[in-house]
Amino acid sequence: MMHFGLYGMDEFKSLLKDLAKTGVSEKDVKKATREGLKLVQKDARNNLRNRGNIKSRSLYKSIKVTSMKRWERRKHGFMTGMKVGPSYAKAPYAHLIELGTASRFKKNKRGKIVSTGMVSAQPFMRPAFNAQYRNAYNTFAQTFSPLLQKRVNNLVIKHNYRRAA
Repeated sequence: MMHFGLYGMDEFKSLLKDLAKTGVSEKDVKKATREGLKLVQKDARNNLRNRGNIKSRSLYKSIKVTSMKRWERRKHGFMTGMKVGPSYAKAPYAHLIELGTASRFKKNKRGKIVSTGMVSAQPFMRPAFNAQYRNAYNTFAQTFSPLLQKRVNNLVIKHNYRRAA
Protein backbone atom coordinates (compact mmCIF):
# COMPACT_ATOMS: atom_id res chain seq x y z
CA MET A 1 0.00 0.00 0.00
CA MET A 2 1.32 3.45 -0.94
CA HIS A 3 0.88 6.48 1.29
CA PHE A 4 1.06 10.07 0.22
CA GLY A 5 1.49 13.01 2.57
CA LEU A 6 2.12 16.72 2.18
CA TYR A 7 3.91 18.49 4.98
CA GLY A 8 4.41 22.19 5.52
CA MET A 9 1.20 23.34 3.85
CA ASP A 10 0.49 25.91 6.58
CA GLU A 11 3.94 27.44 6.15
CA PHE A 12 3.55 27.43 2.38
CA LYS A 13 0.17 29.19 2.62
CA SER A 14 1.73 31.78 4.92
CA LEU A 15 4.56 32.34 2.44
CA LEU A 16 2.09 32.81 -0.43
CA LYS A 17 0.05 35.30 1.60
CA ASP A 18 3.17 37.32 2.37
CA LEU A 19 4.22 37.22 -1.28
CA ALA A 20 0.79 38.54 -2.25
CA LYS A 21 1.10 41.33 0.33
CA THR A 22 4.63 42.44 -0.46
CA GLY A 23 4.75 40.93 -3.91
CA VAL A 24 6.82 42.37 -6.63
CA SER A 25 6.76 46.09 -6.70
CA GLU A 26 5.48 48.18 -9.56
CA LYS A 27 9.04 49.41 -9.91
CA ASP A 28 10.23 45.86 -10.68
CA VAL A 29 7.54 45.34 -13.32
CA LYS A 30 8.30 48.69 -14.94
CA LYS A 31 12.01 47.97 -15.00
CA ALA A 32 11.52 44.62 -16.74
CA THR A 33 8.94 46.03 -19.16
CA ARG A 34 11.17 48.99 -20.05
CA GLU A 35 14.03 46.62 -20.92
CA GLY A 36 11.79 44.68 -23.32
CA LEU A 37 10.30 47.78 -24.94
CA LYS A 38 13.72 49.28 -25.57
CA LEU A 39 14.12 46.62 -28.30
CA VAL A 40 10.97 47.87 -30.06
CA GLN A 41 12.14 51.48 -29.68
CA LYS A 42 15.52 50.69 -31.22
CA ASP A 43 13.95 48.83 -34.14
CA ALA A 44 11.42 51.64 -34.82
CA ARG A 45 14.23 54.17 -34.90
CA ASN A 46 16.20 51.92 -37.26
CA ASN A 47 13.13 51.67 -39.52
CA LEU A 48 12.99 55.46 -39.75
CA ARG A 49 16.71 55.71 -40.45
CA ASN A 50 16.66 52.98 -43.11
CA ARG A 51 13.70 54.51 -44.97
CA GLY A 52 15.25 57.95 -45.01
CA ASN A 53 12.35 59.50 -43.07
CA ILE A 54 14.67 61.48 -40.81
CA LYS A 55 14.77 65.09 -41.90
CA SER A 56 14.68 67.06 -38.67
CA ARG A 57 15.27 64.11 -36.31
CA SER A 58 12.35 65.28 -34.16
CA LEU A 59 10.33 62.15 -35.02
CA TYR A 60 13.37 59.95 -34.43
CA LYS A 61 14.06 61.52 -31.02
CA SER A 62 10.38 61.48 -30.02
CA ILE A 63 10.17 57.66 -30.00
CA LYS A 64 10.50 56.85 -26.31
CA VAL A 65 9.55 54.23 -23.74
CA THR A 66 7.31 55.93 -21.16
CA SER A 67 5.01 55.05 -18.29
CA MET A 68 1.32 55.08 -19.06
CA LYS A 69 -0.72 57.83 -17.45
CA ARG A 70 -3.27 56.83 -14.81
CA TRP A 71 -6.24 57.42 -17.15
CA GLU A 72 -4.59 55.24 -19.84
CA ARG A 73 -4.03 52.41 -17.38
CA ARG A 74 -7.63 52.60 -16.16
CA LYS A 75 -8.95 52.71 -19.72
CA HIS A 76 -7.16 49.46 -20.57
CA GLY A 77 -7.56 47.85 -17.13
CA PHE A 78 -3.85 47.79 -16.24
CA MET A 79 -2.44 48.17 -12.76
CA THR A 80 0.81 49.44 -14.23
CA GLY A 81 1.84 49.99 -17.80
CA MET A 82 4.53 51.14 -20.16
CA LYS A 83 4.29 52.19 -23.78
CA VAL A 84 6.63 52.85 -26.64
CA GLY A 85 6.03 55.28 -29.46
CA PRO A 86 6.41 58.82 -30.68
CA SER A 87 5.46 61.68 -28.41
CA TYR A 88 2.58 63.68 -29.85
CA ALA A 89 3.96 66.87 -28.29
CA LYS A 90 7.29 66.52 -30.10
CA ALA A 91 6.09 64.96 -33.36
CA PRO A 92 2.35 65.59 -33.90
CA TYR A 93 2.60 64.31 -37.48
CA ALA A 94 3.89 60.82 -36.59
CA HIS A 95 0.55 59.12 -37.21
CA LEU A 96 0.39 60.67 -40.69
CA ILE A 97 3.69 59.02 -41.61
CA GLU A 98 2.78 55.70 -39.98
CA LEU A 99 -0.73 55.44 -41.47
CA GLY A 100 -0.61 57.81 -44.46
CA THR A 101 -3.42 60.15 -45.55
CA ALA A 102 -6.23 60.01 -48.05
CA SER A 103 -6.40 62.43 -50.96
CA ARG A 104 -6.98 65.95 -49.73
CA PHE A 105 -9.01 68.55 -51.58
CA LYS A 106 -9.49 72.28 -51.28
CA LYS A 107 -11.03 75.09 -53.26
CA ASN A 108 -8.67 77.25 -55.23
CA LYS A 109 -9.13 80.99 -55.83
CA ARG A 110 -11.55 80.37 -58.69
CA GLY A 111 -13.76 78.15 -56.51
CA LYS A 112 -12.70 74.96 -58.27
CA ILE A 113 -11.98 71.94 -56.07
CA VAL A 114 -8.45 70.65 -56.62
CA SER A 115 -6.47 67.80 -55.10
CA THR A 116 -3.56 68.74 -52.86
CA GLY A 117 -2.20 65.21 -52.90
CA MET A 118 -1.84 62.42 -50.43
CA VAL A 119 0.83 60.82 -48.28
CA SER A 120 1.34 57.09 -48.63
CA ALA A 121 1.78 55.07 -45.45
CA GLN A 122 5.38 54.53 -44.35
CA PRO A 123 4.95 52.44 -41.19
CA PHE A 124 7.79 52.33 -38.70
CA MET A 125 6.16 51.32 -35.39
CA ARG A 126 4.07 48.32 -36.50
CA PRO A 127 6.94 46.55 -38.29
CA ALA A 128 9.16 47.17 -35.26
CA PHE A 129 6.57 45.68 -32.92
CA ASN A 130 5.95 42.69 -35.20
CA ALA A 131 9.68 42.01 -35.48
CA GLN A 132 10.53 42.47 -31.80
CA TYR A 133 7.54 41.43 -29.66
CA ARG A 134 8.88 37.93 -28.98
CA ASN A 135 12.32 39.29 -28.10
CA ALA A 136 10.70 41.96 -25.92
CA TYR A 137 8.69 39.30 -24.07
CA ASN A 138 11.79 37.14 -23.56
CA THR A 139 13.78 40.12 -22.31
CA PHE A 140 10.96 40.95 -19.90
CA ALA A 141 10.96 37.37 -18.60
CA GLN A 142 14.75 37.29 -18.23
CA THR A 143 14.77 40.61 -16.38
CA PHE A 144 11.71 39.91 -14.21
CA SER A 145 12.59 36.34 -13.20
CA PRO A 146 15.58 37.25 -11.01
CA LEU A 147 13.61 40.10 -9.41
CA LEU A 148 10.77 37.74 -8.52
CA GLN A 149 13.22 35.09 -7.31
CA LYS A 150 14.91 37.67 -5.10
CA ARG A 151 11.56 38.56 -3.48
CA VAL A 152 10.70 34.91 -2.88
CA ASN A 153 14.16 34.25 -1.40
CA ASN A 154 13.80 37.22 0.95
CA LEU A 155 10.44 35.90 2.15
CA VAL A 156 11.86 32.41 2.61
CA ILE A 157 14.68 33.83 4.73
CA LYS A 158 12.21 35.99 6.66
CA HIS A 159 10.10 32.95 7.53
CA ASN A 160 13.16 30.79 8.19
CA TYR A 161 12.02 28.08 5.80
CA ARG A 162 14.38 25.41 4.72
CA ARG A 163 15.15 25.39 1.04
CA ALA A 164 14.86 22.16 -0.83
CA ALA A 165 18.22 21.16 -2.25
